[in-house]
Amino acid sequence: MAGSFKWTEDLHALFVELCATEVFKGNQVGASLSKEAWARVRKELTAQKKVVCVHKQLKNHWEKMKDEYQTFKKLKFGESGLTWNESTKMIEAPELWWLQKIQVNPKFKKFRNKDLSLIMTYYETLFGNIVATGERARTADTYSAVNLETGVEFTDDAGDDGKEGIGDSEDNNMQLPPNLFPSTSLKFGKSRGSKRKRSGVEMICDCLDRLVAAMSSRSTQSTAAQLKAANDNAALKEAFDILNNMEQEQVIPGSDLYCFAAQVFMHDRHNRCFFLKAPSNDVRLQQLLYAFKAAGHNFGGQ
Repeated sequence: MAGSFKWTEDLHALFVELCATEVFKGNQVGASLSKEAWARVRKELTAQKKVVCVHKQLKNHWEKMKDEYQTFKKLKFGESGLTWNESTKMIEAPELWWLQKIQVNPKFKKFRNKDLSLIMTYYETLFGNIVATGERARTADTYSAVNLETGVEFTDDAGDDGKEGIGDSEDNNMQLPPNLFPSTSLKFGKSRGSKRKRSGVEMICDCLDRLVAAMSSRSTQSTAAQLKAANDNAALKEAFDILNNMEQEQVIPGSDLYCFAAQVFMHDRHNRCFFLKAPSNDVRLQQLLYAFKAAGHNFGGQ
């Protein structure tokens, strides 16, 4: 019976993974998934975890996760004096600070003394555009996946519309893959510099390693390989689209420099990311020439 359906952390992890895969494939409508995508998610949950659920329960859980992310963004960017503990994967602040802030916004309580790896790593990809614009503006440049494996139950039951997606129990400890964060001294608080919108290409370059590393921690390693290959293919296609329009910069299709870029330079992921992030074709040309000459070739021999 669907009425007996309970969200455990294990189910939650699989749900996020399945949703991320659908988003990655472009199967979303506005701020949610397409009807067909929801059907596949429900079918896969049933097949893998032997549970019976209905669409409303899945949609409610999606909305809880989105609400969690909105609250987390307020905490992360709207408050100062916070630090990130890489070892515990927690936000650190004085106890008095927490007490005062929770009085103002009780939803902050769910982030106190909690392992926040899941939210830090994956929710930005799932909900960042939705929260920022109110509309999913996803393109083929932005992908994500998630992997966790625990068995602790959430407090919400089937069809519940509450907003406690992480769970209120102080005993919740998600088992997460290591090295998901770039620094042990990550600072939270209001940004003092100017902000700019991150491009899809930047998200590929920044997220690919952590997504694949997280996915490889579970039995879905084949899925991780497929996602990585698709990410690489998308980035490679965009790189070649740029390369094929650099004739004004003397990168002529069929020339030595062009062949070097196509057969050697572009097939290194770090080179490719660097190439895609460059601010102009002139800078890209200098990148190619530097690598071309470093490999012992003479540009004048085109």
